[in-house]
Amino acid sequence: MSILNPSSRGAKRRASSEIKPAMLEAAAELIHREGLTVSLQHISMDGLASLAGISRSAVYRAWPNREDFFDELLLKLCYEPESHPMVFDGDTLNQALQELKDQLSDDPDVLSTAKGRKMVMVEMCRRGATANYENLVAHTAWRTWIALAATTMSYSEPMKSRLQSAIAETEGAYVNNMAAFYQVLGDVLGRRILPQFRSDSESGRHEYAYLAATGSATMEGIVLRSANFPAQGTGTTPDVSEPASDADPFETGKTGNWNAAAIAFTGTFMAMTEPVEGFEYSREKLDKQISDVEEFVRAMAAEATINASPK
Repeated sequence: MSILNPSSRGAKRRASSEIKPAMLEAAAELIHREGLTVSLQHISMDGLASLAGISRSAVYRAWPNREDFFDELLLKLCYEPESHPMVFDGDTLNQALQELKDQLSDDPDVLSTAKGRKMVMVEMCRRGATANYENLVAHTAWRTWIALAATTMSYSEPMKSRLQSAIAETEGAYVNNMAAFYQVLGDVLGRRILPQFRSDSESGRHEYAYLAATGSATMEGIVLRSANFPAQGTGTTPDVSEPASDADPFETGKTGNWNAAAIAFTGTFMAMTEPVEGFEYSREKLDKQISDVEEFVRAMAAEATINASPK
């Protein structure tokens, strides 16, 4: 990342309370656009001042020490959803919901049997996980996340703990939201979390939180591996993004294209959940249930647009 022609010409006089937010926002926007590297030394303070419309002298009064600016910038990034590739991918959830609608369009009574519910659940996992993987590898957010995590590990205390706490707070909010999504979806599909994998509610975690955290960690690992061993690379390492075609790994009677991300996530979901014994399917309730899930996704999207501020 580089900023060309750093200049303070045209810089506006700002109130002292506006200088830090403007500089940090300019830096964060640049990183979200171009990605973050493990080292921050390539970031030009003068260039950022020019972008933010702030005089050099005002910037250096706010941060006499360049490293103090980087500390505040990293804390800001830790709290921002844009820095976290897993925090909200609306397309993933919408793809999963669209699969449900498509299956119901093909067969309105597909959820009336245990076999049909399993098939729909597996197809929703496959389609959603595939979309999530493709969206992640196509954007810079995951690179920012990996670099942010690596940079945090290189810090000494107490800054290291502050950064880790900030990351954990943002990640925890995401995990609980996704856990709630899995639960409302389970209500539609007649599936629930296994007792062995149910998180302790007294800790403030959703009961599906372990499932959500495991799914997120699995996807992160697969995306990182894809970066290190791209499809156009050489060697004997297989390309995990290459799907197996016409596969039916979960024996639902329906074949499709399955890549590593889809298989890993679907396997995790199935291993940690179970069918609800005595599940009562109701066509009358179904439309309302689907509407509730859609509203939940819209609420998640709205929440994701609000950037939390460092505490």
